[in-house]
Amino acid sequence: MAKCVVQEAQESDAVRLAPKLRWADKREIVAHSGLSPDHGLMRCYESSDKVWAVYCDDEPIALFGYLKLDDNSANVWLLGSDKILDVRWWWLRESKKWLKVVAQDFDRLWAVADVRNKIHTRWFKWLGFEVLSTLITGPYNLPFYHIEYNNKEQLCATS
Repeated sequence: MAKCVVQEAQESDAVRLAPKLRWADKREIVAHSGLSPDHGLMRCYESSDKVWAVYCDDEPIALFGYLKLDDNSANVWLLGSDKILDVRWWWLRESKKWLKVVAQDFDRLWAVADVRNKIHTRWFKWLGFEVLSTLITGPYNLPFYHIEYNNKEQLCATS
């Protein structure tokens, strides 16, 4: 199995990852923003308060992060290459840990996900996010799920 770690991301990680993004992630970037996948990933990196890189065998295979919206909520995101599927069992366990790291500072985390990006939606649901609604958004007026994780509800459920 590949040796994988999560570390603070650098701009060079976004540059290296951009041409290797999953087709579904590229499509989601274009549908949501109208930007090219390269520019969309760089916008996520540059506009986020915190970004991490998932490295396997010295190669960035995914970036994830958040943009703080107010004292209680943040917009979270993940974009990756197909190699994330090669280490999916490791990543599923690891992403639960990282959700706790991010959620500790916020009552609510949210994201939007292209309804066609089934892997993204399943991953968010597995982490405990709930699909609240379907929005028509972006320059092409396509459907996206509005997905939320309510940290206070999760804390009560596990107490």
